[in-house]
Amino acid sequence: MEVFKDTKDSIATTQENDFTEYIVKYHQKIHKYCYHLLRNRQDAEDATQEVFLKAYKSFHKVHSQSTLSPWFYTIAYRHCLNVLKRKKLIRSIPYQTDIKLLPEEEYINSELEFNEEISYLLRKLTSKERAIVTMKVINEFPYSEISTIVNSSQSAVRKCYERAIKKLKKHTTTNEMGCVKDEKISIN
Repeated sequence: MEVFKDTKDSIATTQENDFTEYIVKYHQKIHKYCYHLLRNRQDAEDATQEVFLKAYKSFHKVHSQSTLSPWFYTIAYRHCLNVLKRKKLIRSIPYQTDIKLLPEEEYINSELEFNEEISYLLRKLTSKERAIVTMKVINEFPYSEISTIVNSSQSAVRKCYERAIKKLKKHTTTNEMGCVKDEKISIN
């Protein structure tokens, strides 16, 4: 009986060590992804912790290391969508107007920071469009991985990406005179 316990403990320890390595490898990427979807530093930190907690609980279900990256991003995508849905629901509940929200502190991190124009443009996209654009442009995922993460066909993901890019081009910022700037959005 003692031999079995040692073997079981050693397997659990090996799994914990493996998972710790994956946390180190994917933490910053998942955090950045969550930040781009949620647009709030604290929400992104909470989401990142929740993603890794959910991943740890079902780590035994992963069959190969080649599926780990899309698996982490799938968990992050679904969790962030749920967070956004909850936020939207909370905003729509009546009699909540007396709640005071703290102003969002400036979040300066060269990995996450981008200019005001891009931030403005990303707010014009739906959460799904923002997720797809983020995965394609920032994470440079192929359509096949994105389709796995968002649970859609590759052609649907490609079409959503194309529509999002058109929407971004439509909403370019204007200068003080009200004229559209002559800059082109290079998100391809």
